[in-house]
Amino acid sequence: MAEIGTAVAGKVVDSFYEGEVQELVDISIRKGDKILIILDDVWDELNLENLCIPCGNNYMNCKILLTSRSEKVCQKMNAQSKICVNSLLKEAWILFKRVVGERLETESNLKQVALKVVEECGGLPLLLQAVGNALKNESIKSWNWALTQLQKHAPLDIDEGISKAFTHLKLSYDYLRSEEAKSCFLLCSMFPEDYDIPLEKLVLYGVGLEKFDDLDSIEDARGRVQNTVNSLTSSGLLLKANEEGFTKMHDVVRDVALLIASEVNNKFLVKARQGLTEWLPRHTGLETYKGISLMYNDINKLPDYNVNIQQLELFLVFGNCHLSIISDEFIRCMKKVKVLDISWNDFSSLPQSFLLLTKLHMLDLHGNTSFHDISILGELKDLEILILNKTGITEIPEVISQLLNLRVLQVRECVNLSRITQGVISALWRLEELSIHFKLKFKGAYDCIVEVMSLSKLTYLDVAVPNIDDIPPQFTSENLKGFVIQIGEYIQYTSEWNISRSNCYLFLSTIHLSIPLLKWLKKLIEISRPHIFLSRINSSNSIMSALYDEGFIELEHIELKYCDNVSWLVDNGKRYHNDEGKTEEKLFKELKHLSLSYLRNLEVLWKCPYEYVSLTNLVTLSIDNCHKLERVFPVNVTHGLGNLKKLEIKECFDLKEVIYGGGGGGDDESENVIVFPFLAIIEIEASREFKRFFNAAGNWRIKYPSLVTVGIYDCFSMEIWGLGIHETPKLERLDASCFQATGEEGYLEYFSLTLDGPCAINEAVSSAPWTGFF
Repeated sequence: MAEIGTAVAGKVVDSFYEGEVQELVDISIRKGDKILIILDDVWDELNLENLCIPCGNNYMNCKILLTSRSEKVCQKMNAQSKICVNSLLKEAWILFKRVVGERLETESNLKQVALKVVEECGGLPLLLQAVGNALKNESIKSWNWALTQLQKHAPLDIDEGISKAFTHLKLSYDYLRSEEAKSCFLLCSMFPEDYDIPLEKLVLYGVGLEKFDDLDSIEDARGRVQNTVNSLTSSGLLLKANEEGFTKMHDVVRDVALLIASEVNNKFLVKARQGLTEWLPRHTGLETYKGISLMYNDINKLPDYNVNIQQLELFLVFGNCHLSIISDEFIRCMKKVKVLDISWNDFSSLPQSFLLLTKLHMLDLHGNTSFHDISILGELKDLEILILNKTGITEIPEVISQLLNLRVLQVRECVNLSRITQGVISALWRLEELSIHFKLKFKGAYDCIVEVMSLSKLTYLDVAVPNIDDIPPQFTSENLKGFVIQIGEYIQYTSEWNISRSNCYLFLSTIHLSIPLLKWLKKLIEISRPHIFLSRINSSNSIMSALYDEGFIELEHIELKYCDNVSWLVDNGKRYHNDEGKTEEKLFKELKHLSLSYLRNLEVLWKCPYEYVSLTNLVTLSIDNCHKLERVFPVNVTHGLGNLKKLEIKECFDLKEVIYGGGGGGDDESENVIVFPFLAIIEIEASREFKRFFNAAGNWRIKYPSLVTVGIYDCFSMEIWGLGIHETPKLERLDASCFQATGEEGYLEYFSLTLDGPCAINEAVSSAPWTGFF
């Protein structure tokens, strides 16, 4: 579907859900506003009424702008006027030279060939970038050969929309240096259009398909995929996704990738997200296919007869939530399959023919909540990766100990798991990565973790236990490169796709911080310095004081959440200085990242003199739903915020100001200057009492040399950014918006302000549309 954006009365409104568009437009129509609705990148005819997009004589104030690569789409949708955006002409050479480099000007014999190559690219930026990156380090001989290839016609039987791109992108593919890169590129085409592709999927599929030569470990594969994706992105064959740990593929590039796959040995059939309700192919026609992708459909039926797919190595059918049966007959057809992803379906069991899949290396059953018995998997002796997350299994039986080649085992969030046969875990001596969550009903977690400690090749552990007593006192993280350890109530901490296997995370959700727990924590922290997450700890109004009392002075990453009794992070600070009154240890001195959320009684960050506090290493601060917090930093502390890069405050309803205090620096003008050298992003949202960012008495000059983006949302009481002079030489964007129900009929008023280019923050805030209105 096309992405929808709207503009109301000259104000841009981004990313509304379809159902909200008509409501917003109806309100604006009654007020007499003019509305522009933008449909970007439309692939086929759209039914505007089904999308709740207003059109027709009743909406004369509403205009619709659509963009498409196809003129036929515009014709089908009865566009009243069309504007053709021509491809680059003069600019094409400039862009191409930027990609290739100055050698185009210094090597005269190369320039003539390059000009012809640019001409063959037709002025299309995607092709100019891809071809330029492929050829920039090649010899003149290679350039001439490439020009010959580009001048060849694309196959006659392909869609005209991609025919121009085919030879150019095929050339870029041919110039990829490694088979790993080519395999990764083709694997990305197996996912749906415009899909955020998890790099972790590429890792697991690549290992299962044996695409990595001389592979040391799963982590080695992860590093290779990351490097390959970086290379493909710089070459223009992949795109950066919005979230870390993902990549994307341009739809034109994807179409060409599928064509390339049809010409090489990795022939693929891809029907991803096509709305299929069944897939019942003929017996013949798929003999040469090595990969089939049916992901994200509504399939409820697969073949229950023989299909000739004897060469199939990769079968992806995840995300078909009504698919509950995979037949014996169909499984018997795929004896060479190496990777089988049947996650997020509705399987309750597997057929007996699964015993024939002796070449299977990777099996993903994630999300099949009705699946209970895994005994049949014990015969799959070549299995290296087994994912059982969120299945309905109740035990891991003894037969699983036969999987001696297993390198990755994931058993996360299996709420019915109550038993692991003794000796199974220790028998899996090749395990490199283990994820296993023990629930309250589980008996024997302690003994299982003792077995885990015997796995000499284990480098990553994700374990959750109900109590600290479930972890042996001798447990150590010395041999682990990364871990996630959860004690107490389970927390869904992050996406499984973007958590680093080389970082350490510790989650505590327990009412009391007991002495045995604190001693064990101290030993763990000394070795690993993990990210600390504390949740629902209600035994103290000053958790950080308890931690610092036990010597936890070197914590770098801390998150506090749902700790209702916390009124401040540390108390009066008496225990942090010696008898002469000199400070021995600065509080927070090693802290880099601090997140505070849903601390409903938090009043201040610390209740001690500011000389006991050091925030010199703080990089990010996030505060969310701490309603009693009125102020954040005393002005005397802000001089030490030399490394702060991002400040985010959301839904702190009583917040009045961020920086506060009295008294400037006296007669010395330099003492009245505060510099935030690296602060780049400030966001303040839904703080109804918020008036000013900076509110300190005296003559102040505050410098923000790196500040680029400021967001202020739903802060109805804001008057000015702050007292004094605020220098923002690099400020490029001020997003200021608010929603407010007003008027007798309760209309929803929307105000938005976006300023581009360097500007003074005080003047920008003062011109915000709500100033003086509320």
